[in-house]
Parts: sequence; structure tokens; C-alpha cells
Amino acid sequence: LKDFQWERALRRTYAPPPSITSNKLIGAAFSTLYWTVRSLQFSFFYKNVDKDEDETVDLLKRESSVQPPSIAELRRRTQEAFSCKYIKYMYARFKNECPTGRMRLDEFKKMFGPYLPERLNEEYIVRLFNAFGKGKGEITFQDLMETLAMLNYPSPQSNAVWTIRMIKGKDANKVNHTEFTDFVRSVFQLSRPVQKRRSLSSNTEGRRMSIQDAITRRADESFSALDKDNDGYVDISDLVEFFQ
Repeated sequence: LKDFQWERALRRTYAPPPSITSNKLIGAAFSTLYWTVRSLQFSFFYKNVDKDEDETVDLLKRESSVQPPSIAELRRRTQEAFSCKYIKYMYARFKNECPTGRMRLDEFKKMFGPYLPERLNEEYIVRLFNAFGKGKGEITFQDLMETLAMLNYPSPQSNAVWTIRMIKGKDANKVNHTEFTDFVRSVFQLSRPVQKRRSLSSNTEGRRMSIQDAITRRADESFSALDKDNDGYVDISDLVEFFQ
């Protein structure tokens, strides 16, 4: 599909992201993340589930390096977000691309790269990969299913968990100021048009420094607003309160 056809297909298939905050910076980050995840989901899973069901069942019986939980257990872990038939189908697709049951970064980029927005830079793609894999350096089928279920049915708690994963690259209870600022910087790069980012490299050192100062100032303001108890960290409870 060409870019505009792909974009139209996404918009027809999925509802727009919910409005979760009046903070433009965080809102832009959430919107980018939402459509990125939808692109991954659409490119990998939006097929006819009834097709080749016999082959799917056969594939599920094959021994693999990483054996996922049973379908019943996966449904329990994902709050029954997906049907048994759909889990079988998705597992067949996953194993077809990753026979070992482990998706590495190169495989992640190869599989999903053509469907990711052009503005996503290498750093953000790595953040996305680590968030799906919870910092293990690989994504299992269980990781993929649990993350998709969490993102399909967002709540203040799941939004908080996902935000920290995107910042730290793994599950954690809190993030510090440096980690938060690095994440804000990566979001800022996504929010700028490609041509502006390219022209930025040809500007003066003073101009680049002024932009970095603006990013740091914005990060400081957002961090201070989130760090309610002024302990130098933004933790899960701070983010849950923010996403309420």
C-alpha cells in the first residue's frame, strides 16, 4: 500500500486516540504512540482469521525454543481481550516470522519498519521495541499479546505502566529527571517536520543550543508538575493521577 492508502486504512479500522491530557507535549507523544501501535497491529494481525485454520492448529503443535502459555492462560493474562481462534491465528503469524519464538530488534525493524511513520527515528524505535519486550532484548509472543491487550484497552494504570516502559525500556516503579528529559527530547524530535529536523543540522551552534535549552525547560516544567511530592522521581502513582 502507498502511504496515503495505508493511512486511510488505519483510520477506517481504528478509532482516533482518546484525549487524555491538555498538555500538548504529552498529548502529541500519546497520539504518536497510539498510531504507531495501531500500525504494528494492523500490519501484523489484520487478516482473515478463518484462512488456513488447519495450518494454524498444526503450527501450534510444533515444538519451539520459547513455548508460550496455554491459550486459556493467555486469555486470563489479557483479561480475555482476544478470542481463542484469534490467539491461534496471531501465534501462527508470529511463529512464521520468528520460528524461535523470540523477536530481536533487527527482526522487529524488518517486520514493522515499512509500516511505521517516517518520522520515527532509530532511538524511538528502540524505545518501542524495549517497551514491548520489557527490556529483555527480545519480544516473545506472550509479551506481544499482553502489550497489545494493554494498549487496546487503556486505563490510567496501563497508561502509566506503558509510559514508564517507554522511558526506561523496562517495567519499573519510577523514573528520574535525566531519564524523563531524554524521553522528552526524543518526543520533540518526532513532533518536528522532517524537513525542519534536516535544516536544523545546518544551523548555527547557538541555534541548536537554544532549542536544547527549550527542550530542557519544557522537560523541567513537565517533570515538576508530575513530581507531586518533590522527591526527584516521577513514579507510577504520579502518572496514574495524571492520566485520571
